[in-house]
Amino acid sequence: MKKLFLLFATVFCMAVTNAQDWNFVNSFATSTGRQHAVVFDGTYFYGCDAHSGKIWCYDLHNKTLVGTIETSLTELGTCTYDPVNDAFWVGERAAGSSPNLMLDLKLVNRNGEVIQSAPISSR
Repeated sequence: MKKLFLLFATVFCMAVTNAQDWNFVNSFATSTGRQHAVVFDGTYFYGCDAHSGKIWCYDLHNKTLVGTIETSLTELGTCTYDPVNDAFWVGERAAGSSPNLMLDLKLVNRNGEVIQSAPISSR
């Protein structure tokens, strides 16, 4: 039977629960700050930093920060993994705005380069 897991990110902690029965599985402390979105690429979990253009990469099995993808964007409000492009769609927030005021969506590769942009039609 395949198990599903959910990852919750708080200010300085990652916690994993079993999605079938919500039982706590594991957690570990991080020093990377506040994550606005957490995504999985099949190997690692990634969290978008709410107050910078960084995407943090975590190995939950070993409870370690594996790396950081630094972008030219200022604040990231959301993130999802795109397996076709092996990249991340991120929603850039307007600096100093509420989390709901998003600028255009950007497709960011693993080097932090914006390789595509898509407008958000309703603001």
